[in-house]
Amino acid sequence: MFEDVDAAVREYWLVNGGDQEKLDKAPDAGAEPMLNEYYEPRAEQKEYELLFMVGGLALTGLAAFNFL
Repeated sequence: MFEDVDAAVREYWLVNGGDQEKLDKAPDAGAEPMLNEYYEPRAEQKEYELLFMVGGLALTGLAAFNFL
């Protein structure tokens, strides 16, 4: 079993008729990008997410208390 997705895809490509020379010429993408390089949530959004979670948990607890 592969723990590295890139290695699994390369192996799949080779097994299904891929050319090793082309694979060797392919550039390495480098470090894997992180989400915070592209997206930073606003403070207001974080507050609404916390309120949503607290409200959802409260409603779930209330429903469990009333119906179980």
